[in-house]
Amino acid sequence: MSKVTFLPFNVTEAISPALGRQLSSLLCEQFLGLEGVEAQYASYLTTQGSNGEGVAIYGALPPEMNSEEMMEDVLTKTESDFLIDGLLTGTGEAFTLNVRVATQGNPGGSTQTYDFVKDGLFQALQNAYADLRSTIGADQAEPSIRFGTDHAEAFLHFLEGYDTISYLQQAGPRSRKDLDLGAAFDHFLAALKEDNSFAGAFEAGLRLGQLAIALRVGDPRVIEDRLKSLAAGVPEDPRPFYLLGELYVAENKLPEAVQAFDKAAFLADSHKVASADAQTPTPASDEINVADVGTGGATSGMDPSFLAALYTRLGLVQQQMGMLANAEISFKKAAQYEGPEKPSLDLLAPILIEQKRQHELPGLWREVIDQDPTEAWPWIKYAMVVRQQDRADDAKRALEDALERVKEPVLVKRFLAAIEAERENYDRAMDLYEDFLEEYPDIVPVLMEYAQTLQAAGRKHEVPDVLQKVLESNPDPNTRAHASAWLFELQNPKRVEAMKAAHQKVENEDFQGAVEDLEKMVEWMDDYWKGWALLANLYNRLQRYADAERAAKQTLSIFPGCEPAYIDLANAMVGQGRAHQAYQLLAQLVNQGVRSLPIVLELGMVAKKLGRTDEARMIAKSIREVVGKDNPEIENALQQLEGP
Repeated sequence: MSKVTFLPFNVTEAISPALGRQLSSLLCEQFLGLEGVEAQYASYLTTQGSNGEGVAIYGALPPEMNSEEMMEDVLTKTESDFLIDGLLTGTGEAFTLNVRVATQGNPGGSTQTYDFVKDGLFQALQNAYADLRSTIGADQAEPSIRFGTDHAEAFLHFLEGYDTISYLQQAGPRSRKDLDLGAAFDHFLAALKEDNSFAGAFEAGLRLGQLAIALRVGDPRVIEDRLKSLAAGVPEDPRPFYLLGELYVAENKLPEAVQAFDKAAFLADSHKVASADAQTPTPASDEINVADVGTGGATSGMDPSFLAALYTRLGLVQQQMGMLANAEISFKKAAQYEGPEKPSLDLLAPILIEQKRQHELPGLWREVIDQDPTEAWPWIKYAMVVRQQDRADDAKRALEDALERVKEPVLVKRFLAAIEAERENYDRAMDLYEDFLEEYPDIVPVLMEYAQTLQAAGRKHEVPDVLQKVLESNPDPNTRAHASAWLFELQNPKRVEAMKAAHQKVENEDFQGAVEDLEKMVEWMDDYWKGWALLANLYNRLQRYADAERAAKQTLSIFPGCEPAYIDLANAMVGQGRAHQAYQLLAQLVNQGVRSLPIVLELGMVAKKLGRTDEARMIAKSIREVVGKDNPEIENALQQLEGP
């Protein structure tokens, strides 16, 4: 195995650094994935700043070849067999490219020089590629580079623009938020102007828009303007309008988003029909063939996964705007293009339930089953729906029927096992779980269900092995916390007596005694979240707010989803005179979608303490709308929020 490292080609002042980076990257890409060659590209991307707010920047490219000392240092650090660098000089019309190959023990290496005018760019790169293949010994590589265009000027524009895409892909969240994307988009548009059949430039423009929207970088108006320019150049392609919809969603401009997604859907449907009926290419589609830029074959129409995503996004925005009838149509349309799991029908379910039409849900899944009874997921989804409607017998019958008819009955067994366990048919439930886990041994939720079934069946001694398997299967932090605590309790029954004793003392209002017991326990078991969670609550009761804060934070470091710990943390902050921090903590949770009654109620209490009475009353009103008026358990708290 030969390890090959490419460095960006250095450039003189008259040459854009983007060309130096991208020409080297282009040559590197030709060697990726080859048997016997491990190729990598070093981009010189560094981080400026610290404290989690660093911004990624490219290192400067000097106007001369790298020193032998540097080459030797890089060879050593990367343990490369071949290290390739270069220098691009020129005036913009005539160029010289020096490409050097250094090796272990010979950091000076050997250099090849390629002189060319702009129109000779492709041949120069083919020659450089051929020489590198020969030097590295990569005879299995493709015989030539495919550029996607015969126009050198168009390709140079493409490379300049693609440098920004490379930056965003590597920098990710560290990307500069004020990045000027207009120049990059303009390079792709200029490439298309030079060669309107250069599909790669159009694809790259879409990719740039997608990255910019996802990373929230650049000026939204610049992105909007350039996406509209891409759409004008290829008016039959729906993807620029899809990205415009995503941009408007990111800006919370929902009416504009609906219009953009609607336009994309219209174009997608038109293209699908046109593709199916087309006999010969039309002049419009001949300029840039949509079928060749990632939207499906010329006769198959649009890519079904794109159509499913498009209609799903349209439906979600329509639902958010209260356009429920339109959202229903969109979700059903999305389902036509989805695989057997039909996630859009899951999104449709809340709409039908809100309209008291949940009785229609089983019928929707029955239609999917009838289309192909051999697919497991429609049967499973049907069973889940009828089970939620208190039709457990119908759910069981459907899954039993599915076992005999589907291609992958093992998937059905996983859900039938849960029903059998619920009915206390533990022997059959365990058999079904074991059949599933034999084929899918690392599915954490199923392992946890299996462990619960073993315990319910009186096979408690087998549970620790299953929990250990859970912990070895890289579970999410919350599942890890539960599994670890459960395993600890099974393996250390005597030590857990401290928790039972603490709970008993709490019932007797001996809070200090309970704290003393728990403090001893967590000294030697500091990753047992239940001990820390109870401590946090008790410290608050004893007005030991700094200790409560420490215990709550320890709980959350082990079990990030422990909502009571957030409430104890907020109370500890309030107790220390930091109600503003408590408010920010709880408001952030609610904004992130954590809207459980205790969290929202606590937010209202803290808001009231800060004098935000209108907000407290609004929270009380929203809680009443959910829980109704006859809830004496929380009525007193709501009256406090509504009071002066």
